Amino acid sequence: MLSMKRAAVVVSAVVALLQAREAHAFKIAIDPGHGGNAPGAVGCNLEEATVNLDISLKLRDQLTSSGQTVVLTRTTDASVALSQRSSFRAAS
Repeated sequence: MLSMKRAAVVVSAVVALLQAREAHAFKIAIDPGHGGNAPGAVGCNLEEATVNLDISLKLRDQLTSSGQTVVLTRTTDASVALSQRSSFRAAS
């Protein structure tokens, strides 16, 4: 599982990369994965679905504040079927 410190580094790197290319507008789709009745890996009192969502929401906020358009497949602890996830980007 990705540690919160590593996740922060990944978020910072993605934001820095996009800021360097600020002349180009992107539409970014983020899929936090798991959620609802699918918690993913569980350990140390953490569920993968919760960590994924937390990191995804922070990444969305960082990217939005740098001028990018961001959509997420989920913003709450909800189940999203694989078929919905795969068609999400095309519909957004």
